[in-house]
Amino acid sequence: MELQHFSHEHPLILGEVKDDGEAIVCNACWENVSGSAFSCKNCLFFLHKFCAEFPEEMKHPIHAHSLTLQHSGSSRRCDVCRDCIRGFTYQCSPCDFDVDIRCAQLPEEMNNPIHANSLTLQHSGSSRRCDVCRDSIRGFTYRCSPCNFDVDIRCTVRGQHFSSKHQLMILNEDEKNDVDETLSCDVCLQQITGSTAAYKCTNCSPSIYFHKLCALPAEMEHPMHPEHPLALLQVVANKFICDGCHIDLKEFIYRCSICNFNLDICCALRAQKLKHESHKHPLSLMSSLVSFQCRACGIKRKGMSYMCDTCSFWIHSDCASLTPTFKHHSHIHPLTLIYPTHEYHSRFSQYMCHICKNSMAGGRFWLYVCIGCLYCIHVKCSTKTKERESAIEVENIDEANLIHLPMANDSVSAIDLFLKQISMGDNKREAELNHFSHHHPLILFDVQGDNNLCYENKVLILNELNNDKICNACVRKISTPFYSCGLCDFFLHKWCAELPNELEHPCHPHQLILLKKPPEPRGLFFCQGCEYYCNGFAIRCIVDECSNFYDYECSKYYDNYYLDVKCASLPKAVIHKVHEHPLFLKQECIDAGCAACPRRVWMFVFGCDICNFNLHYTCALLPDTIKHRYDEHHPFTLIYAPIKDGPDEYICEFCEEEIDPNWWFYHCIDCDQSACAQCICTERKEVQNIKWGSTYNFDSNLHCLIYVPMTDKSFNCAYCHKNINSLPFEEVLFASEVGFKCEQCNIMLHPHCPHP
Repeated sequence: MELQHFSHEHPLILGEVKDDGEAIVCNACWENVSGSAFSCKNCLFFLHKFCAEFPEEMKHPIHAHSLTLQHSGSSRRCDVCRDCIRGFTYQCSPCDFDVDIRCAQLPEEMNNPIHANSLTLQHSGSSRRCDVCRDSIRGFTYRCSPCNFDVDIRCTVRGQHFSSKHQLMILNEDEKNDVDETLSCDVCLQQITGSTAAYKCTNCSPSIYFHKLCALPAEMEHPMHPEHPLALLQVVANKFICDGCHIDLKEFIYRCSICNFNLDICCALRAQKLKHESHKHPLSLMSSLVSFQCRACGIKRKGMSYMCDTCSFWIHSDCASLTPTFKHHSHIHPLTLIYPTHEYHSRFSQYMCHICKNSMAGGRFWLYVCIGCLYCIHVKCSTKTKERESAIEVENIDEANLIHLPMANDSVSAIDLFLKQISMGDNKREAELNHFSHHHPLILFDVQGDNNLCYENKVLILNELNNDKICNACVRKISTPFYSCGLCDFFLHKWCAELPNELEHPCHPHQLILLKKPPEPRGLFFCQGCEYYCNGFAIRCIVDECSNFYDYECSKYYDNYYLDVKCASLPKAVIHKVHEHPLFLKQECIDAGCAACPRRVWMFVFGCDICNFNLHYTCALLPDTIKHRYDEHHPFTLIYAPIKDGPDEYICEFCEEEIDPNWWFYHCIDCDQSACAQCICTERKEVQNIKWGSTYNFDSNLHCLIYVPMTDKSFNCAYCHKNINSLPFEEVLFASEVGFKCEQCNIMLHPHCPHP
């Protein structure tokens, strides 16, 4: 089809306009051209089919003379809507009167969901405001004179988008996936992508876009305003307040102009009836004119709410839509919403909120909790920021000198590197050493040294190491270089033999000293860095009764501050590849939680206060790969998050329990096998810091006691004649793990019972 249009010198051909990546606009209305249109083969001139059919001359009730269609030229404004005109205009040259082609189609009289009565198009005069958007009206207005009600042209057209379906056009895939222009829904403000159905209104400039689900009903009945229907309108943002939630309204609202009643989209579309898992009866939506105490958050206020018709259960509408789990900035783990009917609710009700530090009000209201960490906050505090005593000050530190974690594999121990940093040793290798901790000379073993450093064949000695020889200082597996006694089962890493007599620690204000003799009772002490009992070397605070520490396992106070060798060697800071900032040594992360595991334990952590990121020091020291003794060819790799496109579940090859992939674990991709970090790390034992089989000598007794694990809990102690189950509750936990045996007398003793 060919057309000779008055506005162009060349013939125009009707055809499909192909989108070659460049925007093509109609020369009449200046909107994008897509699909069927008239075009000139010689020029970049395009007309929509319906724009090409506009009459060349028309008569309009808004002006006394005929209007002629012509190019607008430049710097002309529509006398109806006062917008700049691009493209064609209907013009009265003698009166210098212009109407753009959109306003030229406006009817003289119209019915609109904005207002109950008919609206008539007329000149606004002066000092009039639009009763929808409250802006001053320039040019023409639609007016109801009996009601003294005015609507400007923009709000009139917006009000018709949802009642005039012919104005909405389905977006094609190319428009939704245009990389040069990101489209967003003008109702929900979310991005429009190729996977979602969407519309646009071609009568708007600029165009307005909607998700299919957001193409809302033009009018609705609502129980909060039963007197009149509510009309869907597009208004200027923040000019109205929602009568449901009392928040400033955005661009789209449901409104009754007669009563000046407004609802935002969320409040208008809330379910009228709700079955909530926190309550056994159905809940009804209503607007409360008086304040009430919400059974969810405990706050008193009026407004939109859900009420039980059967009993006095009442909750705010926004509390009814609380998410069941969410990530709060104050804690590393997701928090779960629990109600008073939850099995753990009574337990958490005894605690204090970790944000406001107030009680949980006797368990009457809902809580957000981390069950594994015993961390809880009020629902009303879930949007608050935890107050800090002072601003975060980050210490300047030379990152080049920090140890980088994780270690590449389990053949290299980070603890060895830490010990080297604090040891008093040098590169000299003494073949024989008299150490304060042992009454026999110790011999150095080092596979890289000279043969005269070994009193036996080195291969034989190193083979014996497979029997899990343990260092008497740090209670870890022995590795070269080390010192050994040829007469006793006594071993010391070279670095442990060279520990300083005094040292400073980042987590303690006083000086620490290395004890020359084992502490009481029986060489056991409680390490306050990891909360494990230890029979290795003890490092103690020089201030007597420094900590006054309470051990909940044994229900007793400890008057001294002790650290084992591992905890005492931890540096001030490290670099870990999972975090962008240096991690500094801190006391604990009971409240904040560990990013690697769900354990709620009191131990030293490496953390970043800026990001509220923390790792238990034992988690931070996990090696990147581990070779297991049963399969050395396929190492397990440390995984920090669920594997992309990985299996639906992970089962530990050792404990055969399901692994939560949100916590760190080990996995071999080649074998598709997984392991808990606790299972595969061979150094992690039930009691980590005890060297079993080592002896303790009494000063006043010739008999030696041997540290033994308590595998048989039915024995009767030779001193108190009680079995473990008969002990006081505060002694049971420790006595069920550690015991003493006198081989000469063939008797067993509880940890705190003296030799008879």
